[in-house]
Amino acid sequence: MQFARHEALHSDDPAAFEESANNTVRGKIGPILQSGVLSRHSPQVLADTAKTFEVDIALTADGKVQLPCTQKELRRLLRFLDEDFYESPLSRTNFISNSKRVAD
Repeated sequence: MQFARHEALHSDDPAAFEESANNTVRGKIGPILQSGVLSRHSPQVLADTAKTFEVDIALTADGKVQLPCTQKELRRLLRFLDEDFYESPLSRTNFISNSKRVAD
């Protein structure tokens, strides 16, 4: 799995990350890599934007996104990277989407 070795990411143990990745994690990684979000946006931009949705993205000393150790934090990061978060234009409420259907 190339995800944990992506140039924008840091994993303390990429092999262990790959071994522990369950179906939910693997299901998110594919679309994230295909979208190119990690190449189009710097880790700093990702971290700054994530604050809008109360997603904490830790950066390493060399400016990479530190992959979280807990499954809960990892799932939240992956949902953010897969663009599952959005803000309602009227109420300014943040939501998590379960659909990738583009609004007409």
